[in-house]
Amino acid sequence: MSTSSRLSLPPQGTRKTRSIQLQTFSSDWGYPVWQRIPDISFILILSREKVKDFPKYCVINLVTHQFPGAYIVMKTTAEVGDEVPFTTRELFARLIQCEAGGEGDNGMAAVASVIGNRSRIPYGEFARISQGGDIRRIIEQTGQFVCMRDVVGGQYNPQNVYNMDPQEIHYQIADWVMSGNTMSAVAECLFFFNPYSNQCPTYFPPNGIGVAFNRINEHCFYRPTQKYAET
Repeated sequence: MSTSSRLSLPPQGTRKTRSIQLQTFSSDWGYPVWQRIPDISFILILSREKVKDFPKYCVINLVTHQFPGAYIVMKTTAEVGDEVPFTTRELFARLIQCEAGGEGDNGMAAVASVIGNRSRIPYGEFARISQGGDIRRIIEQTGQFVCMRDVVGGQYNPQNVYNMDPQEIHYQIADWVMSGNTMSAVAECLFFFNPYSNQCPTYFPPNGIGVAFNRINEHCFYRPTQKYAET
C-alpha cells in the first residue's frame, strides 16, 4: 500500500470517544471517507477488486449512492489485532453462498439443512461440538468447511466466507434453518460433498460414519451410520 493509502489510527482514548480517522486513499485503493462512529478504530471503503486483500477483516457489502458497489472493512477498538466477528446469521449466509452458491435454491437449502442437522443431533461428535445446539460452533468447527479458511495448504484460498457477497436468498435460507427447519430431501443427513462425478460413493466420510442417502444437483448427502454414534 502506498504512503497516501495508509490508515491514520485515532489517538488512544476510551471506546466511547475514539472515532474513525482516515487519510485520503489513492484512487486505486478506495475512497476517502471521514466519519465519527463510536467503538470503531478504523474503517476503510474498498472497491470490489481490493476486498480480497483484506480477508481477515469484517467485510460488509455497502450499497450507497456515494459508494456504489463498494465494501467496508472495519475493526472495533476492543478487538484491534483480531478479526471482527460476523453475526451468526451473517456468517451462516456467507457459508451457504460459499459452499453451494451455484446449486440453486434447493441445493443451498440442502447444504444449510445439513449444517442445521449437525447443530440439533443429540449424540456423537456434533452434539459435543454444538454444546446444546449452537450452530455457530458447528460452522466454526476446525477442519469441516474449506470456506471457513482463507489459507489452504499454505496458499491463499479465495473461496472463503470473507470474500462472499450474500444476497437476500442466502439470508432467507439461513433464517429458515436457524428457525429449526430442514429439507425432507436430506432428512437427518449430517454430511455432504461434491464427488465431481456422476456417482456418489456409498460412504462418506471414508471412515464409514455416513451412508449415501440422496443427491441434489452436484452434492451427495449422507445419513449417519452406527459408526457415527460411536464418535
